[in-house]
Amino acid sequence: MEKFCNEHVSQSKNNLQIVRATWDPQDRVKELEEILQDASVDKVEKQFQKYVSESIEPTGWQAVWRSQNGIVSSEKLKTPLDYLVDVVHVSQFELRALVIIKAIINSSSENLILEEHNINKEVSVSLLELYPTSHQENDVINIETTTEILEQIRFFYENIMLPWDSFEEICLYNESLLRNRVE
Repeated sequence: MEKFCNEHVSQSKNNLQIVRATWDPQDRVKELEEILQDASVDKVEKQFQKYVSESIEPTGWQAVWRSQNGIVSSEKLKTPLDYLVDVVHVSQFELRALVIIKAIINSSSENLILEEHNINKEVSVSLLELYPTSHQENDVINIETTTEILEQIRFFYENIMLPWDSFEEICLYNESLLRNRVE
């Protein structure tokens, strides 16, 4: 089975494709188990910091930033916004990236007017909101590995870690717990 696929994202100037990685459930459990190493809730972030620092491209790649609110804090922004960004620095300790906004994607005309002054603005965003594009200006960028890292972290926080985990006396992200939550 192909691990990587492209997802089409509309943009008025050209067509963008973001790279997505998919896993067989058993492979996902195995990889998460290797990353987390039976970590408790309070150690998960440290394990992900280590994982990010070992392999993610630290700078020089393009992505779609799927912002939940946009940058403008306004009640007029009703829908999440997508931005084309250049990643200029990844902070593995904060699991964030410093990006420069290059374009606004999939925006209504009123959101576009509110947001267009943010073009070329530098902002700090969560790694969970970044989706690498298939076309990279720098050919030496290992976008597949970067995509895998982002997808694993995103999957964990969206599907594995549950709000009540931190209230459990002992909650270890071991093979048994991971397998139960993946399946």
